[in-house]
Formats: sequence, C-alpha cells, structure tokens
Amino acid sequence: MNRFLIPSYIFNSIRIKAKAMRLRSKYGKYPYKILKDKVVYPELPTYEVSFSEVYHSFAYFDMKKARKHYGKRRQFIIDVMYAIIDYNDMMNEGQMDERILIQYVTNIGKQARYVDGLPHFIVKGGYSKFDLEGDVISGIIQAKVSSFFLRVFHVTQDTKYLGWSKSALLPCLNPRNKGGVMISSDAIKCWVEEYDTAKPSMVLNGFVFVLIAAAEYLSFEEDYQIRKSLEDGLITLLAWLPHFRYGDDYLYSMYHWDISNVNYWGVMKYQFEHLYKVTNVQELQPIINHLSEHKNMDTFKKIME
Repeated sequence: MNRFLIPSYIFNSIRIKAKAMRLRSKYGKYPYKILKDKVVYPELPTYEVSFSEVYHSFAYFDMKKARKHYGKRRQFIIDVMYAIIDYNDMMNEGQMDERILIQYVTNIGKQARYVDGLPHFIVKGGYSKFDLEGDVISGIIQAKVSSFFLRVFHVTQDTKYLGWSKSALLPCLNPRNKGGVMISSDAIKCWVEEYDTAKPSMVLNGFVFVLIAAAEYLSFEEDYQIRKSLEDGLITLLAWLPHFRYGDDYLYSMYHWDISNVNYWGVMKYQFEHLYKVTNVQELQPIINHLSEHKNMDTFKKIME
C-alpha cells in the first residue's frame, strides 16, 4: 500500500521530523559527539551461534511484494536483496532451484572489485547524506552478499560458496586504514560501518546485518577474525543501544539526529529477531519486544500489504 495514503504514516513522519529538529537545536548536529562519553560497556553476553535457514530479516517480503515496493529502482543492494528473497520464497515453498541461485551468484560476482584477492562491492557515486564522494565500500552490502553466498552453500553443499561467503565478509571487518569499514576507539570497541565515513556514523541497521552474517558464518566454520568481530560487535551493540533510543523512538545513526521512520522500524524488528535467532543473546529481548508491540508495526504491516 502507498505509505502516503496511510494517515498514521504521515502523522508519524511529521512527528519524528519535528522531534529530530528539537534534538538538533538542543544538542547540535552530531549525536556521536555528545553521546560517546556516556557509553558503558558490558561484559560479553552469553551467546550461541546458529543458522536461520530462512533469512528472517526479510521475512516480511516475498518477491511479489518486494518488486512492488522497490518498483523501477535499480541498485546493486536491491539486486542482492532480491536474490535472498527469492531464496526465501523457494525455501518456504519447498521448491529450491539451484540453477536460479547460481544465476544470482553469477550476476552478483560481476559487480565485485578485487582488492588483495577479496571481493569489494561498492556504493557508486557517493552519498551526500553522509558526506561521501566517489565510490566507497559498504558494510551492509558486503554482509548481505556474504549471507546470500552462505545460503547457496547451504543448498548446494559446494564448499566454494562457503569460501565466497567468508571472502565477502572479511573486507568490511578490516579497519578503515586497511581498506575496510570497521572502526574502533575509546568509545567504540568494534563497529562495522554501513558507509565509509570520515567520522563515526554508526548506522544501526547496517551493523546488525553484519553481526547476523558473522554469527551465521561461524555456525558452519570457525574463523578468528570473524569470531572476534562478532564478540566485540555484540558488546558494542549492547553498550550503544540505550543511546539510540529516545523515548519511544530510535535514532537511525549517530551521524545526524534522524529518527528511524516506520519503514526502518519494521526492518529493525525483523533483523533484531534474526540476530536473536542466530546468537540467542537474551539481552536483545527487550528491544525486540518494544519493536514488536509498538503501534508502528501496525503501520508497517499496512505498507507491506
């Protein structure tokens, strides 16, 4: 359903824009600057990695709904999402076609730029919202490609796709000064950036996709760098989550005072459920409950109709 025909969507959009303006007026433009000294780090939570056969983060979509939602938009990240959603549809219907998966693999592979033997999937043309110019690596794209390749391995049992899943994930886990998008500082133990910004941007949903990819990969094969990134990432996520929440709302990132809209609310609900499924981190349950029970989910469901 067209979201601009839904009164609750329009009302919420106006409300969060006004709230964001008040926060900017009170605190300045850059949330990270005022919040970084308030972060308290917990111990590593108890966790256990596993694999979610259906990619739960996209469980709100089937291919028909996805193509209607994105329309004529052509972006590489959407193509990767279509690959995962099509996989989900075939898995749910019990009619998996390996030939379709391999075709997606071929198309995705054509977009890779290899650096030191590892595939980099690039956001082209910059992104003014995050003050980016030119082509940059993206943690969220690397993670989604990795998650798709892992599912191709799960279906085919061809270990080359397990290797490709690892190769897609590793570039974004490298520090920025080594060509990746992982940042670390006194206030950040480990955060993989959605976009390669000069100062911390900390897009929440992008980081969660990376943690999901790491946890699911480790359910098949051990790797020191991926394990350390997952553990340090879980600690960092739990430390920062309270600072993303403002009243009943969540910040989209730490780069601007932007409140997550209804679309991102639904995305976060499904991806935090997914992260919980593949880590069993009990500390995630409160945010899942809040996201699930909030009235924004009723609006999100209308949008997805």
